[in-house]
Amino acid sequence: MKIHFYLLSFFLINSAISAQTDEDLMNILKKETESVANLDFEAWKSYWCHTENAYFSYADPNGMIYLTGWDTIEKTLKAVFESRKKVDINLRRENVKIERQEQMAFITFDQYDNLGGAEMHKAESRVMKKTDAGWKILSAELVDIASYSRAGKQLHHILLASFKPEAKADDIQYIFDKFNSIVKEVEGMTSCTMLKNQDASSPFQYTFIMIFRTEEALNRYNAHANHLAAVERWKTAGDKVTVIDSWR
Repeated sequence: MKIHFYLLSFFLINSAISAQTDEDLMNILKKETESVANLDFEAWKSYWCHTENAYFSYADPNGMIYLTGWDTIEKTLKAVFESRKKVDINLRRENVKIERQEQMAFITFDQYDNLGGAEMHKAESRVMKKTDAGWKILSAELVDIASYSRAGKQLHHILLASFKPEAKADDIQYIFDKFNSIVKEVEGMTSCTMLKNQDASSPFQYTFIMIFRTEEALNRYNAHANHLAAVERWKTAGDKVTVIDSWR
């Protein structure tokens, strides 16, 4: 009778694990996201599989983060945690679809949150694996859908630039004047601004901001003779430059 009792207990416990509901899986993901908002890195780690086949990716129009292997994920995202501030999370998930097998679950959903400071809409997926310690996240894929929506937005073409010590003020002004002259000549280019950086520790001395209504307008600007003339002067006077294109 004692043996039968243990066998029955074992069966009931394992049945409960295998019968874990879809809502339970989504609660795990909810807690994982809340740990991000609270900058609780140790808690966040506890929801993941610490294995070489763990995977994380994030994509938006500015690029993609692609991480494979738990060691790489832990090192990279720990730095992200340390660079952020806590957020009072406003989280909503819609269009949740879950496909489960005995040891694995594949989950897709639309996520709306304010982790970036403003509401974002992301298409997300998770692969979860049942381990001895419970269900853990094996992989996560996030795509920032909201940033791809351009309705009512303008394209900001931003140049962060520094110049060689021997560059003259006339060189910098020449480059800006060439950029600015294109505004009246390229349909869809609305403005050009130059800002001098007041932070002496910054690697960039100037910020040039050009605003366009369409990508086609940006392409016409790039091909314009005055832009090409500014590039030629930059080759002798410029030091380093970073280009950022953002729809806002």
